[in-house]
Amino acid sequence: MPRFFLPGLEDNPELAEETYGAIKLFARDKTLWRIQPDRIYSLGYRRDGEEFQVAVGRAEPRTGERVIAILRSEAYLVCTATHGGVGGPPLIVHFGDVFARQDFDAEDPGSPSSPSFAYETLARAIATLDSPSDNPGERLLEAAWPLIGLNLDDFPPLLAADFLSLLHRLTWRQAQDGESSLRKTVSQMTDEEVDAAARSLHALFNAIQP
Repeated sequence: MPRFFLPGLEDNPELAEETYGAIKLFARDKTLWRIQPDRIYSLGYRRDGEEFQVAVGRAEPRTGERVIAILRSEAYLVCTATHGGVGGPPLIVHFGDVFARQDFDAEDPGSPSSPSFAYETLARAIATLDSPSDNPGERLLEAAWPLIGLNLDDFPPLLAADFLSLLHRLTWRQAQDGESSLRKTVSQMTDEEVDAAARSLHALFNAIQP
């Protein structure tokens, strides 16, 4: 996997980090979504029967502009100079449309794409899920937010299907641009569906514990 870089700032890593942080803040302000810590190099996705590939540093196929960053939030956010850079909102790619993803190389043991990152993220989710609340649905929603930052590389191969199943259970309702598929799905769950999702989250956490 490639090391993290920002196009045009390959020789200035300090400025690249500062600029990357500014891009994340801009994307958050434009979408009102939480930006997860994943550092994504490329995506493959399907839309209207066509396949597209986007990668940092290369031309985005729909706009022709160079991709400067790919972020993960309620969906994937593809940032170019005029979409998520200094112009309008990022280009949105929904999770269900993606068939391939490659992250930048993770250098730190506790950074994304490591089992310890998944365990710590799930531990926080379980602590929230098990806290006292009069509204199990809102508690599940709050617990599920950190899970959006996880991906298949964070889990052992035997648990990848369980993670995908849980993620689908929490986000399967298609949201429009500017909406949250997680919030839309959980808010429309029955009490039985909330309980089933909570049990699945507990089961995944128990399975990944060291």
